[in-house]
Amino acid sequence: MDSLKFNEHLVKINEAIKDLNYSQILDAARIIGEKCISAKNIFIAGNGGSAALANHFATDLSLGLLKYGIKSKASSLSSNSALLTAAGNDFKFENMFSMQLKSLGDKSDLFIAISSSGKSPNIISALEEAKIIGMQTIALVGFDGGTVLEGPFSDITIHIKTNIGEYEVVEDIHSIVCHILKIMVKNNYSNSKVAL
Repeated sequence: MDSLKFNEHLVKINEAIKDLNYSQILDAARIIGEKCISAKNIFIAGNGGSAALANHFATDLSLGLLKYGIKSKASSLSSNSALLTAAGNDFKFENMFSMQLKSLGDKSDLFIAISSSGKSPNIISALEEAKIIGMQTIALVGFDGGTVLEGPFSDITIHIKTNIGEYEVVEDIHSIVCHILKIMVKNNYSNSKVAL
């Protein structure tokens, strides 16, 4: 039974990967690379498993790229528990990321949102705030794309098409996409002159 479930999971991953829009991934990698080279902030946020991925991706873009001569100002808005609980308590949970962007963001920065459902109120609020500031935005979503895919919330939306509730498939592929983006930035920008 377990081997059947394992194979079923791999089949679902392979099917979802086939539907990826690779031109969007290339565009996202270009934007991330340009923000690295121009020393602009890259803010990343997500909830639950996506929060863990936001932390992971921020680490890959910062320390992971540094050894290739690429200096990145990437950080996760999901990582500071004191700040998150203060923002949630004082400004409500749905504003815990948007308030950070309001405080730290600049119009030349980048915000990357990660949400399996594409419906998380705090992710929508953060994307709206990023647009008010004038930041570029990238979103990674799953299921049917949710509110993020329906509205003009992000400049680039990388959609993992799955059945609603298939978090494991979406989160696995989001992780793959983040690794691909890091590799693309490394391969295309490692020869640029960046002050270390």
